[in-house]
Amino acid sequence: MSKEKKESKETPNYWKLKDEDLRALVEERKLPYEFDEENFNRKAVIDILRISDVYLGQAKEALEQDEETDEITVTMKKKGYVKVRFHHTQANDVPYVFIGHNGKAFYVPKEEDIWIPKYLLTSVIKDAVETRSESKSVDGKMVQTAKLYQRFPYTLIEA
Repeated sequence: MSKEKKESKETPNYWKLKDEDLRALVEERKLPYEFDEENFNRKAVIDILRISDVYLGQAKEALEQDEETDEITVTMKKKGYVKVRFHHTQANDVPYVFIGHNGKAFYVPKEEDIWIPKYLLTSVIKDAVETRSESKSVDGKMVQTAKLYQRFPYTLIEA
């Protein structure tokens, strides 16, 4: 049995690019990133480029560009997608949620309304919980309880 090769647009290996090439890509894509002239944060720049790859890759057929401002907007009201907003959990948290499902990887930006496939929400995110233990005093004795918390807190904007 022979398997047909599917054509796929490979994302570049950003780690092999020079700093000025990374900067040019961010500026070309008009991504909201402010460069620090003294310290070039390669990881942060590469993270935002990867996020844009996934975000724009999922929505390429729904891109709209405003002729006056050149601003690109994405509308993905499609069957099988939900609009969510993931929230930060700590002050030094990464700016995205990494979701791996059936061999596919998604970098979903936090604190932005974004359309994602519904199956990611129902089969991955809702099941991602962590157990935290809490101690409290009850009648002079320390009692420890365990609670389940959502690992990636989110708000469902539109289903």
